Amino acid sequence: MVLFNLLPRWARAGTALLAFLLPRAGGCTDLGLDGFRIGITEDEVVSRLGQRFGEVERVRKERYQVPRDFYAASEPRDAYRLGDLPVIQAEAYIGSSGTLVQMKFVLDAERIDALRNLLPDFDAAAAEEPFRGNWVISREEGEFVLAASRLFGTVSVEYSGRAQAGENARARRISDERFKRIDTRLDRVIELLDSSQGH
Repeated sequence: MVLFNLLPRWARAGTALLAFLLPRAGGCTDLGLDGFRIGITEDEVVSRLGQRFGEVERVRKERYQVPRDFYAASEPRDAYRLGDLPVIQAEAYIGSSGTLVQMKFVLDAERIDALRNLLPDFDAAAAEEPFRGNWVISREEGEFVLAASRLFGTVSVEYSGRAQAGENARARRISDERFKRIDTRLDRVIELLDSSQGH
């Protein structure tokens, strides 16, 4: 610190500016859990997953009815936990830049409020309409999407950077509209069946 203060004022200002800019140059942010921060490289993601899970594979499947490639990790090692919650599986999405753009953890818990101790801003979560069961925490650098599955008795926490969060929100709206149309068609079929039985 003493040496820093001996530098000319312009040099100190330049050094401080670089320190501010460099962490952002790689696109890495503070948005993340257990070291899986948005913006870390694909190699870092694969390495971290391999340390925490017995099985890691690259797969392709639909997310909000949009085909996506991602790393799926299962068989957690050494009772892997986030906070006090056991982790069941994880999914890591890599963007075209070769860095992490979205991360999802599935946890052994039945209620979303089990995440309260894991996320400091949990109380800022707002229900996302019209998606039943989705809760969103919006931050300047991105978002967390929280959901509970009664069928599997699990809770998921998924987070993404700002750009990916925007894409996900649009995909969720489109997916919801498709399901609404399916529901409408089913309702019509039921009405036709009811009316035919009435005759």
